[in-house]
Amino acid sequence: MLGEVWESFFIEGRKVGFLRRVTSVSENPNILVSTLTIMYGRARFQHTFSFYDAAGYSPHSYLFDTNDGAPVHVQFAGDEMICQVDEDIFTEKVPADARPSYGYFPLVITMSFEKGAKLSFTSIEDASCVVQGPTELVSHGWEDVVIEGQSLRLWLVGEYTNGQLGNRYWLDEHRRIRQSHWQGAKSIWVPSQEEALSNLPTELVEYAKSAFDVSNNSDWTAEIIKWLDQKE
Repeated sequence: MLGEVWESFFIEGRKVGFLRRVTSVSENPNILVSTLTIMYGRARFQHTFSFYDAAGYSPHSYLFDTNDGAPVHVQFAGDEMICQVDEDIFTEKVPADARPSYGYFPLVITMSFEKGAKLSFTSIEDASCVVQGPTELVSHGWEDVVIEGQSLRLWLVGEYTNGQLGNRYWLDEHRRIRQSHWQGAKSIWVPSQEEALSNLPTELVEYAKSAFDVSNNSDWTAEIIKWLDQKE
């Protein structure tokens, strides 16, 4: 689960961007932090999700920045989530099994490789802090899949919200997500940053390289920890 993952992002079969996920241990050894960056076209957004390193991977907090408005800060506390958007702070009641929709990563990669296995929880819409409803991850079994001309044997996990099939994820035997199908888009795992950025517009590549230059990049983990410290 820990480390850096790159994926190429496709819409209608055309490569238009990339995903990058970095998961690490926070200053609190019981909490992991997973930062997902997605860039395509003019879209730039980042989701930093902190969760407990224990069965169920309960959420601790998240910071969601879509680059077109005020970032959304959320902290989970018991049966509430404390949301801050710009200067507005409000609380929402949530069930104990609430999970932000961009925070399914640890749940997906640890799904049982037993056909028919299910994991149920309640999904939260990250940008609005609205409860979406009951969601299930379902293990469907091994499938023969061709990705970029390569034949692979992968395990399919389906995501169902309110009974409707949404995203789908294909995992290899090492539990890497090798391919994801989103609503009208897909992403595939690639071994390096170079491959993820290949054949993309120069402007996007330069922006990405600048964003991931440690000397220029803002410390998102430090930012969310600082915000949380102010709330405690």
